[in-house]
Amino acid sequence: MHGLPDPREPAVRVALAALDAVGLTHGVSHIELRLTPGGPRVIEINPRPGGDLIPHLVHLATGVDVVAAAADLSTGLSPDLTPTRDISAGVRFLYPPTAGRLTRLDIDPRLGEVAWCERAVATRTPGDEVSPPPGDGLHSRLAHVVATAPTPELCRARLDRAAGSVRAGITPTRSGR
Repeated sequence: MHGLPDPREPAVRVALAALDAVGLTHGVSHIELRLTPGGPRVIEINPRPGGDLIPHLVHLATGVDVVAAAADLSTGLSPDLTPTRDISAGVRFLYPPTAGRLTRLDIDPRLGEVAWCERAVATRTPGDEVSPPPGDGLHSRLAHVVATAPTPELCRARLDRAAGSVRAGITPTRSGR
């Protein structure tokens, strides 16, 4: 891809303009964008690291530790923001298709043998009452998988493969909810 424009450039430009517009000049920020046919659009701006697994995904993809950077900045130190890699990392959260009692949750143990599957974690246990979103928010999640790859397309394919390696059994509730 030498000589080609960086496809991330428009998003970076919009994110930096958003920070300028609200006057955030110091610290770690989490900016959510929606990529539209008309270009990136700002969804929200947060003066903090991203939530959930976002700092971990950033570290996997770039080698940059966002949480350590935030700590350094808060204590007057200059963080090391030098990327040590440039790959894709993603997470897939798995939700129940119906409400009911979880009877089994199996994760194929072979996922632990592939280097690109950083983790496959069950977050509910058999016997739990479960429901699909919006349900109980993050507590609706049955499991999650994290994958890495050289490209976003391959990362998505690996997430699909990993998600397909998780099997759940649910006895539906009478109402189906």
